[in-house]
Amino acid sequence: MGHEIIGRAIRVGDAVKTIKVGDRVGVGAQIQADLTCNNCKADQENYCPNCVDTFGAPYKDGTISQGGYSSHVRAHEYFTFKIPDNLETSIAAPML
Repeated sequence: MGHEIIGRAIRVGDAVKTIKVGDRVGVGAQIQADLTCNNCKADQENYCPNCVDTFGAPYKDGTISQGGYSSHVRAHEYFTFKIPDNLETSIAAPML
């Protein structure tokens, strides 16, 4: 469905602490949540009323996430994971 994406970070926000430009990173089936609601606070971000799935879900600005079918992906740092360069994509991607 266009999730399980691995690529390079080409831009990061000013407040991002765990990812830097050039890092090899990956995302799974969810790329955003508000992280403030009761579901998020209970570590159940997948039930967040403001979550954004990696594929086919609207962002707050109305654009639709296109997952691995797009040229670029916008994801929250919380859902973005560093992938070691020596780990093959074919092995790392299914773990996302």
